[in-house]
Amino acid sequence: MEKRGFYFADFQRRPFSWLGKSATPVRGILLIAVPAAANGEEHLKLIARLSRRLMHEDFRAELLSARDSDAVLAVLRQCLQGS
Repeated sequence: MEKRGFYFADFQRRPFSWLGKSATPVRGILLIAVPAAANGEEHLKLIARLSRRLMHEDFRAELLSARDSDAVLAVLRQCLQGS
């Protein structure tokens, strides 16, 4: 892997309870992948930035309403600009 990547799995049609313990159904899962050669903190910075944005309903709605992978990437790029 030469550069960071993202994978978003959309479960809106069939939300589920994470490990059967979640009070709020899971509607999406985001995987973050960074190269092994990258700064050991890069993934932490990405997680921190995403976590701050995911606290906002409008960002979650925009991410969950993305119609295809290009739209998901556009939302993520806008969020992670400068990281």
